[in-house]
Amino acid sequence: QNIRATKLNLPAYHGLTEAEAINDFRNRILNNTSHYETMSEADKDFSWIKTVDGGKQVVLNKIFGYLPGRIASFVMNLHTTPKSIYLSRHGESKHNVKQMIGGDTDLSPHGEEFATCL
Repeated sequence: QNIRATKLNLPAYHGLTEAEAINDFRNRILNNTSHYETMSEADKDFSWIKTVDGGKQVVLNKIFGYLPGRIASFVMNLHTTPKSIYLSRHGESKHNVKQMIGGDTDLSPHGEEFATCL
C-alpha cells in the first residue's frame, strides 16, 4: 500500500504497469539492503534518527541542540501519503461583534457554535 501511495506516480515508473512498478521498487530495496546498517546497542553514544515503517514510528537518540532538533522535527513531519489540509478563519469574536479589528478576544457564542460545527 505504501508503494502504491508514494512511488507509482514517480517519473521513473511512467509507462509501466502497477505490477511492474511495484516489482521494480521492491527489487531496488533488495539491491540496497546490503548497504544498510542496523542501529545496535553499540551506537547508543551517537546521535541518530531512525524511521520505522515509512515514518509510523520515529526513534531519536541523543538529539540535542538547535540544528539536530530542527532536523528531527523535519523528519517527524514528513508525510509519504497525500493528506488534505483545511484552513479556516476563526469564528466570530467578541471584537467582531463590536466591529473592532485586532486584539485577541474570546469567541462570541456564534463563534463558539462555528468552532463546534467546524
